[in-house]
Amino acid sequence: MSRSSRATRLALIGLALTVTLVGVLIASPPPAGEHDDIAGIPATTTTTSGITTTSTTTTSTTSTTTTTTTEPPYEGWVDPRSSGMPYGETVEGLLTFRGNPTRSYYGEGPVPTAPEIRWRFPDQAMCSNSSVGEQVINWCGTGWTGQPAIWERGEETWVAFGAYSRNVHVLDYETGERLLSDFRTGDIIKGSVTIDPDGFPLLYTGSRDNDYRVIAFDRDELTELWALNAFDVSPTRWNNDWDGAGLILDDFLFIGGENSQFHIVKLNRGYDPGGLVTVEPELVFNTPGWDDELLRDVGGNVSIESSVAISGNVVYFANSGGLIQGWD
Repeated sequence: MSRSSRATRLALIGLALTVTLVGVLIASPPPAGEHDDIAGIPATTTTTSGITTTSTTTTSTTSTTTTTTTEPPYEGWVDPRSSGMPYGETVEGLLTFRGNPTRSYYGEGPVPTAPEIRWRFPDQAMCSNSSVGEQVINWCGTGWTGQPAIWERGEETWVAFGAYSRNVHVLDYETGERLLSDFRTGDIIKGSVTIDPDGFPLLYTGSRDNDYRVIAFDRDELTELWALNAFDVSPTRWNNDWDGAGLILDDFLFIGGENSQFHIVKLNRGYDPGGLVTVEPELVFNTPGWDDELLRDVGGNVSIESSVAISGNVVYFANSGGLIQGWD
């Protein structure tokens, strides 16, 4: 199967899952073919966002002219010209909320005019209780965004998402069956997961139990390797949840939280002698997403519930006080 065919299939799967994964998967049958094996250990590949070199050849009956146009590598975090493109080239799929660092990759068409229900998951509602202040509420579904991640792993297509059931689920796209046992968190999961774009078998997700986690999926079960607690930084405001989907670029994790702080973590990803993925994370930057003037204007609800976006050397996010920010 060609790369474009696989990318189109994954995009269509992602669109269907985003619309229906509260309990139903809708997708067209995948085209026949083989998958590339991308499950091996990567060398030093890291995700950046750039434009590739192109070459054109013009031939006539009297002469042949070859013209090569070379674009210099982009010297920043994310090339703005990569807007609308997939999240790197190492892992094929829909890897984070709205697809890429600029949050602008929606997949590729055409969308089936007569989609079929292939399977349903689970066999009952995904619900659990969670407190809002003094009130206990029964939450059901897959959260604010509800977008799963879908990616090629070896010869399989995997689907992963968090839910109000307090679980991270990893499923087989073809059957809807669990590939790994559910990962249980201490409270509901409201945001979309992110799959590592550089081929490391890592999943990133947060929960209302305070923690934004790095979870390995190269073992017999989903395994937490590290977590950033919402109260590891100071000062904080509002809440302890993580609604946004993190971005991974050049071994750094970018994430905002309902603690009203923006964080950057150096992941230091690698592998142990047995071939299992490792991380040695270090929080290298954090800053409040508010100042005294904003608090005077809007009060204390200044949580960061958006998924941060990056274009050029600027990271963008909004908070609940209505302030859209760009940090260089």
